Amino acid sequence: PDPDKPYQLHVDASRTALGCALYQKDDNGKLHPVAFGSRTLSKSEHNYSAHKLEFLALKWAITVKFSYYLYGAKHVFDVFTDHNPLVYLTTSARLDALGHRWLAELADYHFRIFYKPGSKNRDADALSRKPDPEKDQEQCKSEVSEEMFQQICNLVTNSDFAGVAEVSGVAPTAICHVLPV
Repeated sequence: PDPDKPYQLHVDASRTALGCALYQKDDNGKLHPVAFGSRTLSKSEHNYSAHKLEFLALKWAITVKFSYYLYGAKHVFDVFTDHNPLVYLTTSARLDALGHRWLAELADYHFRIFYKPGSKNRDADALSRKPDPEKDQEQCKSEVSEEMFQQICNLVTNSDFAGVAEVSGVAPTAICHVLPV
């Protein structure tokens, strides 16, 4: 991250988890990831309304997950959410006591909230989805040859994640699930 450049935060909530992604633009205006975050909901949070979950995702991403980057940032940062009512949070929202406490926690941060349709908010949306353990178990059963395993290890060791897709027969998202035969 470059503390002299403004940040851009994408947030989302689902019925099972919260997700967020922090970005900065390079000199050409292209977004580059700084950090990603997600967490599952607590037992009591499962009872929250959709609006409150989206607000929680915003509050958690800013004041907990990325506060190291965002507290005292030199620039106002932009927050993007697929929950349109959140855009009016600081101006006309009717809040309960918990909402007022969360808003008070956010008062030390300087940000603007923008609506981004769900179909374009895929990064935070994907991070807010709880993984399916049964599906993950199936992915873990894939067998690869010793040669392919070595290629993957070399790519990871060299931090050349862009080349992962070139390894035939292994999806880039399956790397963490691959074990040698």
